[in-house]
Amino acid sequence: MKLRRILTDIIWLLIAAIIITLMVTHKKEINTYVSTRVTNVLHEKVVVPTETYNARSYSFETVRQTNNFEPNNMQDLKDIYYTVLNNGWESFTFYCPVDYNNCLDDVLSIAKDNIMYLEINNY
Repeated sequence: MKLRRILTDIIWLLIAAIIITLMVTHKKEINTYVSTRVTNVLHEKVVVPTETYNARSYSFETVRQTNNFEPNNMQDLKDIYYTVLNNGWESFTFYCPVDYNNCLDDVLSIAKDNIMYLEINNY
C-alpha cells in the first residue's frame, strides 16, 4: 500500500515537472496566445445602426455628428451622445479605450448632469 502511494506521488510529481518545464520553455508562445485571446475579447466592435429617424444635418460649435465611436476625451463623448440622439437611435453601445482612464467618470458626469444632457438633446 505504501509503495503504491509513493509511486502515485512520484508520477504526479513527474507530471507537474513536465508541465512546468513545458511552460518555461514555451513561455513566449503561451504569452502571445493568451495576449491575442484577451485582446480579441476586450476589443469589442461597435455596431452602428443603419437607420436614422429625422436626423438633422446642422452644424454646431459645441457638438457635432461623428462616426468615431472610440472616445478619447469629454468632447468625443458629447459628440457620441449628440450623434445617438440626433439619429434617433433607441439604444447604442460604445466602448472606452484602455488608454482613456477617465472615460467612465466622464460618461457618468454627462449622465448625471441634466443641464448638459438637455443642451445636447435640444440641438
